[in-house]
Amino acid sequence: YNKTEDLVPGSPEIQSYTHLMIGTPTTDTSALAFYASTHTVLAKISAFDRMKLAKSFPFVQLEFSDKIHILKRLT
Repeated sequence: YNKTEDLVPGSPEIQSYTHLMIGTPTTDTSALAFYASTHTVLAKISAFDRMKLAKSFPFVQLEFSDKIHILKRLT
């Protein structure tokens, strides 16, 4: 386990890790494109994104989106 932050995608240092946890704060997953050639998505973790109010039942709707992606190195 290593909690190193600010690793540069594609760097030799990042290749020393078999698994990575990448946070994506928005629904835009373009940050994962940097890892497409070296890693594959193993799992996605959803978390609270926003709350909607409606005039009919159910009055409150919670929306979730993928916030964390667990990546596994290809080779």
